Amino acid sequence: MKKSAKSKEEVTKKSPTSKSRTKKSSGNIIMVTDQVYQIALKSIISSIVPHCPKEILVEISKFINMIYSKLKNLCLNSVMENDTVKRRELAWENVTRKVQEVLFPLMQATNAEQKLLL
Repeated sequence: MKKSAKSKEEVTKKSPTSKSRTKKSSGNIIMVTDQVYQIALKSIISSIVPHCPKEILVEISKFINMIYSKLKNLCLNSVMENDTVKRRELAWENVTRKVQEVLFPLMQATNAEQKLLL
């Protein structure tokens, strides 16, 4: 009897490639891709920073600050043109946090002389 009970259990178990698992995994692929992308960019910055003189890194930080503030309206208008101000601000805050995370190695290397993305 135990054999037949076991085979019923095996039959009712879903395989790892079942539709429900695939659907759940593909739903998270955007989030996973975003995380991998962010890690890759941060790693690239981390790899470049040790090869640049500190003076150059400070100038890069200043330049990023200068252009970043100008990107806000351009980026938000291209994607969220008809959204509320509140949603647009929230989106930009989230983007800023992600960019700061990616640029953290640069901020560390410049000893935060030039705080990025003010």
